[in-house]
Amino acid sequence: MKNRVLFFTFTCLFCYFCFPSLCAAVSVTGGVTPKFDENDLPQGFPQITYDFDVDIKITGATQDHTIKVVLTSSNFQGIAANAETADFLGGPKAASALENDLYFDAMENSLWTVSEDGTTLTYEYDSVNTSIPKSIKVRCRDWAAHGDIRVTVSGTTIDITERIPTDVNDNNIADGWEKEKKHFFFIADVDEAQARAIADDELGPYKKIVENGEEKAKNINNHPGDGWSRHNEYRGMYTTVENGKPAGFTRLDPQKRM
Repeated sequence: MKNRVLFFTFTCLFCYFCFPSLCAAVSVTGGVTPKFDENDLPQGFPQITYDFDVDIKITGATQDHTIKVVLTSSNFQGIAANAETADFLGGPKAASALENDLYFDAMENSLWTVSEDGTTLTYEYDSVNTSIPKSIKVRCRDWAAHGDIRVTVSGTTIDITERIPTDVNDNNIADGWEKEKKHFFFIADVDEAQARAIADDELGPYKKIVENGEEKAKNINNHPGDGWSRHNEYRGMYTTVENGKPAGFTRLDPQKRM
């Protein structure tokens, strides 16, 4: 599994309250390493986690510091393109709520303080608590979940955003799915990638015809598309019912009509 280590370094000057002329340099260095790659696609049920290794070091500190990891998440209705209520699965998300598709679970991030809404991890660094947690787990509960994490130390935001899942062209579709041979429409240009994500332009169906003695495939539908954008086809659908509950999840082929 390919890990990409992102390093950040910044220096803050903190002055003593009683001695404003006396300042101490504090160095904060570290990195966030995703333990997943572009082929690790989001999953609605059962839930999966996106894991990170965390390496943050604070040196020269003369006062306490608050370390936060802030998660921004999509919040689709339900968990799949044709499953916009979730009670049928025992409720990974409430049927009517637009809950975050990515969240921090308190038990899985027990060394951090987890906010009630599951969007923020906090660690209070001081002379006693110097062992900064080494890992982060982000729980996923939608087949097209996407978001990012950002680290702050004492209110200073580190200029690093780590995408979940891997999505370098920023179109909210995992790069690994775009690069699969049958879906091959990955492009690095962000504007074009985003336009392609919302497009619905499949051709077909086709029938064989003979024209001037040559057999050809003719598109018999003059209107492209099937009513499903590429993003919805990526988010996928349930195709069968088992024991009264939808089953047989599949992602669709953006090159074929439904």
